[in-house]
Amino acid sequence: MKRIIATVLTLTALATAPPTAAQSDNTLLFQNRDWYVVHEYHPGPDLQACAAKTDNRQGDTFDITAWQDEEVVMYLILNDLDAWSGSFTDTLVLDIDYERWELHGAKFEDNFVTFAFQPEEVEKVKSFLGDLMRGRAVALKSPSGNRTLAAWSLMGFTAAFTSWTDCWNRISPQDDSYGRGSGDAYGVSDRYGDL
Repeated sequence: MKRIIATVLTLTALATAPPTAAQSDNTLLFQNRDWYVVHEYHPGPDLQACAAKTDNRQGDTFDITAWQDEEVVMYLILNDLDAWSGSFTDTLVLDIDYERWELHGAKFEDNFVTFAFQPEEVEKVKSFLGDLMRGRAVALKSPSGNRTLAAWSLMGFTAAFTSWTDCWNRISPQDDSYGRGSGDAYGVSDRYGDL
């Protein structure tokens, strides 16, 4: 829940005003075609994250965020407030080209969906990311799988993935469950401290 609040604050900060000390600090690390990678620092809960994101023509956002504590969370934010109503947990259905992914336990709230991959699902995460790298587009389907709610281009995702992985290596603890060693820190910043 803390991550959802931090992400909502980030999206609000990006959409409305420059971040204040209570919001998040975001640094654009990379941009290629339709994808960009952002390092996020949330001072309130003192969390760091690396997010690979894309926005479609409707302004819907597809975001894969790796948190410093190893959690990988997907956030899908839609401008269509009528895509579903209320808050509920259901299956997140995504089509990457013609490969269907059904991710159970996604949280649907108002106009966004969150899905957290579990650290013990390393192979699932790798397979999902591999499909994204090979794909041309990803589509969010209704939980029944019958209706397309949003679609995003995957042009530039492979290059963004490399930058995202580098960022995640830098903020993660050594010897994490994804088999990545800790990279060099980002350096020292008056605002961020030792990243």
